[in-house]
Amino acid sequence: MHQRRVGRIRGGARGALLTAALNVTLPTTALANDLRVETGALQRTAGSGAPRVPVKVSWKNAWRNARNYDAVWLFVKVRGGPTAPWRHARLASSPPGANSRLVCAPSTDRVGTFCRASATHRGDMSGDVVLELDPASLPENLRRSPALEARALGIEMVYVPDGPFSVGDTDTASVSHSAFYRSTATGQHGGPFASRPRLRSVSRPRPTRSTITRPPPSTRATAPAPSPRSSRRGRARSTS
Repeated sequence: MHQRRVGRIRGGARGALLTAALNVTLPTTALANDLRVETGALQRTAGSGAPRVPVKVSWKNAWRNARNYDAVWLFVKVRGGPTAPWRHARLASSPPGANSRLVCAPSTDRVGTFCRASATHRGDMSGDVVLELDPASLPENLRRSPALEARALGIEMVYVPDGPFSVGDTDTASVSHSAFYRSTATGQHGGPFASRPRLRSVSRPRPTRSTITRPPPSTRATAPAPSPRSSRRGRARSTS
């Protein structure tokens, strides 16, 4: 029987900053979504011998609707033995295998993959994923090592589309879970806090053809005639 290693991360990327902010401002603790990532025994692909990592992932309060969804960012660390350092492994170019409840899309640089609900959903989510590693991303000695060990890790993520958004919950019971809400005049729960950024339109002046006005040609100046006095300047005076 193969021993499974369990990686557990509470809150993930979405809850990390939110939890930190609430711990500073509120006496209660924000609830996490209980993300669990279980790594199975390492397998080898027939023919190429590429390492394959079976993963069982589950989390609570998952959702997917027409506008946005949450997902789990999965990535893999490997090492050549119990005392060897961990290093990152890139995924193969082929999409990760998953059951019908999950759909996974690797990033363009293949450092990880996003796994989310395959259809409209709200509630707990779980599924099996097989992550195939890119052998070229591993050194030769590590790639063929019989002591090669892999571990999958996960971070909960949320896709946020561009545009106005709301923070909080319409349920007044969410206040006891440290949820954001719009405050009424008496400080009570008034529904989600809506954020509608103002878009300022910048109008640029329409370029026009500039007209260059040339000054009229100047008239030629006429030098004044020399005066009789100045014509006699410098002449020798005759004496009788």
